[in-house]
Amino acid sequence: ALPILAKLNIWRGKVVEEAQLIVPVRSGYLRSTIYGFVVGWYVEIGAMASYAPFVEFGTSRMVARPFLQPAVLMYQNNLEMIFLEAIDEAKGATGL
Repeated sequence: ALPILAKLNIWRGKVVEEAQLIVPVRSGYLRSTIYGFVVGWYVEIGAMASYAPFVEFGTSRMVARPFLQPAVLMYQNNLEMIFLEAIDEAKGATGL
C-alpha cells in the first residue's frame, strides 16, 4: 500500500485539477494561482489571486462562483477513505 503522504499528494493533485477545471476564467490568472500542498497530515488547497475569495464567496454586488469548495467536496469521500485506511494499516502494524 502507498504511504499516507503519497495518497494525500495524489488526492491534492486531483482536487487542484478539478478546481482548475471549474474555476471561472476571464484571463486565466486565477486558475494559474490555484495551489495545493501537503505537510504531514495537513492538506491546504487555495488560490493566491487577491480576488479569489470574492469569486469563491461572492460580494454584495457579485454572486458567488465557487470553485475550491466544490472541488474539495467532490473528493471528500476519497479523503475519508485515505484516513480510514491509514488507521487500519496502523492498527494492523501494532497487532490491534
